[in-house]
Amino acid sequence: MSVHNIALNLIRCVLLLFFVESLSGCAAKKTLIWTPTDARVVSEQEFRKDIYECTQQSTTFSAGGGTGYVGLAMMAAAQRRGQEQANELFKICMQARGYSYTEQDAP
Repeated sequence: MSVHNIALNLIRCVLLLFFVESLSGCAAKKTLIWTPTDARVVSEQEFRKDIYECTQQSTTFSAGGGTGYVGLAMMAAAQRRGQEQANELFKICMQARGYSYTEQDAP
């Protein structure tokens, strides 16, 4: 097997891994339904303000890198982990503001 064929096979494997990694983010999306706890009354304006502030506080930046297809795969994985972390921070923020959530399948 020539060096060229080995390189092509390696590129195909990396592309396959990248494709599988990108599909894993598409599985079973859930929608969170937020409600105030303790039967407190929250205006729509206050609710939107809480969502906005928690979104701002949960923003994360992901870094990853490298060159070529390997670099792309590393960046995709770092971005996915960053989004998962941001989602958790958002949940913590909303819960700290007195909300609870239920999960529903996304349409």
